[in-house]
Amino acid sequence: MKYNLIQSRTVKLELEQCQQDLYSLEEKWIRNEVTHDTYKRFYTIYSEKIVTMQNKIDQWENSSEDVYKLLNKNLHLFNDMKSVYQEMETLEKRTLVQILFDSNLYYEKGGYRTPTMLEIFSHNYMEMREKGVLVYEKKRDNFSVIPHSGESGIRTPGPVTVNSFQDCRNRPLCQLSRLRKYKTNSF
Repeated sequence: MKYNLIQSRTVKLELEQCQQDLYSLEEKWIRNEVTHDTYKRFYTIYSEKIVTMQNKIDQWENSSEDVYKLLNKNLHLFNDMKSVYQEMETLEKRTLVQILFDSNLYYEKGGYRTPTMLEIFSHNYMEMREKGVLVYEKKRDNFSVIPHSGESGIRTPGPVTVNSFQDCRNRPLCQLSRLRKYKTNSF
């Protein structure tokens, strides 16, 4: 639709120029500055161009109305993405998957994984993970913001001690200090 709008604007400018040329030709003919044969020849050329351009403009402007009509007619089908996907050709399916996962979908360890997904489809990624269909490991967008607990790890700066057990998960510095203690004790 954007392409049609750009084309329509371009052709409208050409149409205005062609109409001005036709008007100029008519003025010259009235003032007897051109012969009748010249007038007929250029009048035919300009008239055909004008009609062709008007038809193109009408086609491009009406195509957007057709798109909206088609969208309204078939909007209910988008509730069932499975049937939409099954109706597609192979290349269309591939394009849809690339759009949904920003070309970051890959297969690893018996399942699909992705760090990116369109937000509108990410609402049930936990269910997809439980079924083993897709692992969605979302990348953090802003590293200046301290993450909440969860997949990103614990945000407490030091090791956490619970029931005299020191938790070193997702803590490279804690693991490094544990490794240093091991090395110094082993010598």
